[in-house]
Amino acid sequence: MRLLSLALVIGLFGFACELHAQFVTVNVQINPPGAGTVVDNFGITYPGPAISYTNGTTITFTANPQGAGVTFTNWTGTPPASTANPRALNLSPWNNGNITLIANFFVPPTAPSVSGPTSSAITGTTATLGGNVTSDGNATITARGVVYSVTSTNGNPVIGGTGVTNATASGTTGSFTVNASSLSPSTQYSFKAYATNSVGTTYTSTGTFTTDSPPTVTTPTSASVGSVTATLGGNVTGDGGASITSRGVVYSVTSTNSNPSIGGSGVSNQTTSGTTGVFTVNVSGLAPSTGYSFKAYAINAQGTSYTTTGTFTTLALPNILSINRVGAAANPTNAASVTWDVTFSASVSGLQISNFSLNSPGLTSAAVTGVSGSGTSWTVTASTGTGSGTIRADLTNAGSVSPGIGNVAFTAGQSYTIDKTAPTVTGIVRANANPTNSTTVNFTVNFSEPVTGVAAGNFAIDSTGSVAGATIGSVTGSGGTRNVSVNTGSGDGTLSVDLLTVTGIQDAVGNALGTAFTSGEAYTIDKTG
Repeated sequence: MRLLSLALVIGLFGFACELHAQFVTVNVQINPPGAGTVVDNFGITYPGPAISYTNGTTITFTANPQGAGVTFTNWTGTPPASTANPRALNLSPWNNGNITLIANFFVPPTAPSVSGPTSSAITGTTATLGGNVTSDGNATITARGVVYSVTSTNGNPVIGGTGVTNATASGTTGSFTVNASSLSPSTQYSFKAYATNSVGTTYTSTGTFTTDSPPTVTTPTSASVGSVTATLGGNVTGDGGASITSRGVVYSVTSTNSNPSIGGSGVSNQTTSGTTGVFTVNVSGLAPSTGYSFKAYAINAQGTSYTTTGTFTTLALPNILSINRVGAAANPTNAASVTWDVTFSASVSGLQISNFSLNSPGLTSAAVTGVSGSGTSWTVTASTGTGSGTIRADLTNAGSVSPGIGNVAFTAGQSYTIDKTAPTVTGIVRANANPTNSTTVNFTVNFSEPVTGVAAGNFAIDSTGSVAGATIGSVTGSGGTRNVSVNTGSGDGTLSVDLLTVTGIQDAVGNALGTAFTSGEAYTIDKTG
C-alpha cells in the first residue's frame, strides 16, 4: 500500500489596489495526481490555476477521492498539516503572500501493466525475448521476466506450468530482455512477458517464434558421367532461417562407402559457392567402370543437411579400335611420309605425338611428325626416313589423353611396307642355242624385282666382227623378266644387247631403275658355214 497526497499550492502575493486591498494566492496540488479533486466554498474545483483570495477571509476546501478504494488521508503544504475534511482555512496569516495546499490521498495498489512480448536474434538454440512493464500498479515490482514452452507441449505458458521455462530479468518498470537458451532447433515456442508485485502477476498475450533449423536439401543429380569425370548437384530449397555457410557434394566408391558424409571413409568433398537454389559441381579423378554413391549437402549454424543417396557408374575408358592406313593409301610405298587413321570407341582429347612410337625395322630416322583430330577420329603422320622395311604406329602411352585409354599399349595397327630400293638388272642371258646362224635370237632380261615401262628403246645392239644390220625386234614379258627379240642382220661375229637407257623403267612403288646394264651374254653369229 502506498500513501498518495494531493497538493494544493496556495501562492500568496499581495498587491495594492486602488483601495489598498490585500490578497492571498492559493495553489492547490493533488497527491498523487488524478487521485481526487478539491472544491472550495465558491465552487472552484482543483486541480486548476492558482486563485487569489481576499486577505483575512476563511476559505473552506473539500477533498473528494476518485476511484475505487481511494481515500483522503490529510492536508500538507504551507499551512500546518491537518486531517480535517472539509478544512476551513483562515488566510490572515499569509497577508499579501502565497501558499501551497496539498491534498493527500491513499490509492490502493493494482497488478502491474505489461506490454509485448518481443522476440529477436533467434537461432537454432537461443533467442532474445522481452516485454515492457508500463506500470508497477503502485506497488514494488518483485519479479519480471519471460516464460516460454514448446507450443506442442504447452501453448499457454505461465510460471510453474507444464514444460515452462522461466527466464527472469532484473529491474522494475520499462523495457527488458532475457536470453533463452538450450532451445531445440526447428521448434515452435510460445512465450509471454510478465511482471509481479504484491497484488499479483500480469502476463502479456502469447507470442510465438520458431527456432532455426538445418538447411533443406533435395534432389541429388548426376549428369555428363564419363570415364573419370561427372557433374553432380542438388537443390538447397531452404536455409533453415540461418545463413548457408557451405554447400556441395560428397561422393565415394560405393563398395568402399555407400553412405558418404563429410569426413567419412573414402569420401571426397566438392564444394561450391552460393546459398539457396540449384547448384552443380564438376568432379574429376574418378575411376573408370566404377560405381559411386553421392549426396548433396548444405551447412548453416544449426548443422548439416544431406539429400538421399544417389548413385552413378563411370564409363569404361575409351579403347583404341584401330590404327589403319589412311583410305586407299598405296602399300608398299616409297613415300617420304605415311599416315594412319586412329579410331577410338569414345571421345578423347589431348592426343599428341608423345603418345606414339614407331615400329620400323629396316628404316633409319623414321619419326612421328604430327597428330590431329578430335573426339573418336584422329590422324597420325610419320616420316619414313631412309632405307626399306616396314613401319607401324603404336599408341604406347596415354599420358596426355583425357580421360585415358583402356587398352594402351596398342600395337596391332596396320603397317606400311616401305620400299626405297631402286630396281636393277641382274642379268641379260641368251634364250637360244649358241653359236647360231639364226636370223633372230632372243635374250632374257632379268630384273631384281618386277618393273614396268620396259620398251625396245631402252636397249641397244652391241656387236663385233662383220655383223651388220642387227636390230631390236620386240620386247615382251612382265614382272621381273623381259624377252628381247633381235634380228641378227648379216655377217659373222658376236651379238649382245645392252640396257643403256633407264628412262621409264620403275618398280611398283615408283623407284626408277638406277643404272644401265652392259655385261650381258652374247651370241656367236656364224652365217659363213
